[in-house]
Amino acid sequence: GYLIRLKTLVITDRRIQTSIKQVIRAISKDIILGFAAKSTFAKLQKGMLGSELEEALKEALKPISRVRSAVVRKSQLMQEGVVVEDGPTLDEVHQEEQRTSAEAKARKAAALEAAMSEEDEEAGEDEDGKAGDESEEVDILTAAEALESTEKGAAEETPEETPDEAAEEPVAEETTDSAADEDLTSLTVAELKTRLKSAGKPVSGKKDELIARLQE
Repeated sequence: GYLIRLKTLVITDRRIQTSIKQVIRAISKDIILGFAAKSTFAKLQKGMLGSELEEALKEALKPISRVRSAVVRKSQLMQEGVVVEDGPTLDEVHQEEQRTSAEAKARKAAALEAAMSEEDEEAGEDEDGKAGDESEEVDILTAAEALESTEKGAAEETPEETPDEAAEEPVAEETTDSAADEDLTSLTVAELKTRLKSAGKPVSGKKDELIARLQE
């Protein structure tokens, strides 16, 4: 491997506290070490000269402070053929990446298979529901035909009603017999006066006058 010394320059939009500076330095160190562990020497140089490493630093530092610029201002190759026992080797890093990629593909395939299985089940349920609807429609049609046949038979059995002829009833002519005039001459004077008094008429005079007054 290679022993390389990198110096970064991070510029923020405003002045920051010392504690935040320490956090920025620690995060920058972790990002650079992680990027270098996954890269060859040529890829690391390309990342420093391009914007890949700079964008990785900005993205990692964004939650801490607003960063205007983050670059590797100086790099120095200190030693070649270095063997480091601590940490993963480049081959181990590549193997880990391949394993992670394979697991992601397996999860994607399983999810796709599950989705297709659900679609097949829904299609089967739709077909069953369609068959049930057709059967129900046939039952309804049969019931309607049976009802129509029953109503038709009932209409044929019902005799035609004919209006009854109005019976002519003899109209009895009311006849009123006129009552015979009462014979007032047979009444006494006292009886005549009583009737006149009841009728609110004068009671003075002779019998003939009283009779005439009652007949008025």
